[in-house]
Amino acid sequence: MRIIYTIPCTILVCLLCVVALRAESTLPHEGQGGATPQEKAASQVKATPQDEIKATISKSTLARTQKPLTMRTDRETLEFFIEHVEELTKQEKGFTDKELILDARGDGKYGIQIPPKKIIGDFSLVERQADKAIYFGHGKAESFLHFAGTIVLEVGYTMLNDELGSYADVKTGVYLGFDNPAVAVLTVISSPILNPQLDKLIAKFTKRTQQVVEAAYAKKIGEQGKP
Repeated sequence: MRIIYTIPCTILVCLLCVVALRAESTLPHEGQGGATPQEKAASQVKATPQDEIKATISKSTLARTQKPLTMRTDRETLEFFIEHVEELTKQEKGFTDKELILDARGDGKYGIQIPPKKIIGDFSLVERQADKAIYFGHGKAESFLHFAGTIVLEVGYTMLNDELGSYADVKTGVYLGFDNPAVAVLTVISSPILNPQLDKLIAKFTKRTQQVVEAAYAKKIGEQGKP
């Protein structure tokens, strides 16, 4: 169920990194102030979530695909946490309000705050397929620099069975987008250092997710065995 923490947590993790990496500094963007009427009109057309997802993936500055994870659970338990991210933070005692605040806003939408990093963000479940979930998020932080970023989290899973029962193989992909070209260039240059740090953060949260999901599944099996 690492998929699950890969969801909020990877989302958190990545928002944190997107934010901590992706600086939307106060430098003016190219073409600012000199746009033609046609360009101004085009810029006012609001992009759909699907458009933003495609743009983030195709132009991602950092992209990480985690090795498939095996989680002892059934489909019902796994999908419950995928669709109710707030339950992960409720059941995972490792998170406190000082470390992470998750605000469930309904309809698959969430607000995130990471006080120590002065990070504020939001994410939502924007696409749901039979064995796949896609989350899209925005984040920003303020310290000595202003940071902002977008993240796409793709979670795919395959349900299988063995002699011990059901389990899931989960594969997660994370894509981070940077609006500021200068920051994007610096991030690419720094990727040999940033990538391992991002992988470490994702691994930390997915471990917590796995613990929550597998514990919930074990409890479910235990209750089913009661007379």
